Amino acid sequence: MSEEVVLAVLKEVLDELKEANKSLKEMDGKVKELETRVGETTVGMSKVATMVKALPSPIVWRISMFPENDRQGSYKTFIRWVIGGIVVAFMVESGYVLLHEWVQHEYPREMPAAASGTNLGVPPGPSPSPVLLPVRKAGEGGFRKSTKKVKKIIDTLNLNIIRREIDSLRGN
Repeated sequence: MSEEVVLAVLKEVLDELKEANKSLKEMDGKVKELETRVGETTVGMSKVATMVKALPSPIVWRISMFPENDRQGSYKTFIRWVIGGIVVAFMVESGYVLLHEWVQHEYPREMPAAASGTNLGVPPGPSPSPVLLPVRKAGEGGFRKSTKKVKKIIDTLNLNIIRREIDSLRGN
């Protein structure tokens, strides 16, 4: 009985192997069919690619401050130049202010002839002594005083001196 069971099992295994061989042959045919389709598609795609390359490409005009292939580096360079320009401008301005203050301190201006009373209709007489304009020092009030305010104060002081001189001349 064991031989009959073994024969039956072997027949079943043989039948399963035959079915597996048939399936493999069918799969082999399908794989070959798919390979031919992929080959045809590849040929078609290459034809389409050559046709697209043969078409004239449109011209695109762009104005770009930075090159497209190195955006990060260009932005860094641009920002460095802007900051460097601001620093240089600040240094030039500071140098100008310091030089201006030094010149004002070393060579103070005298009162202009227009402020001396010669053209204000005052009768000729003894001319007032020249009045030196006040000189700002670096420690007094700082360098950032508004020049309009300083000029207005100086004009007011000069006007008061001129009025005092006119009144003293009229009193004589």
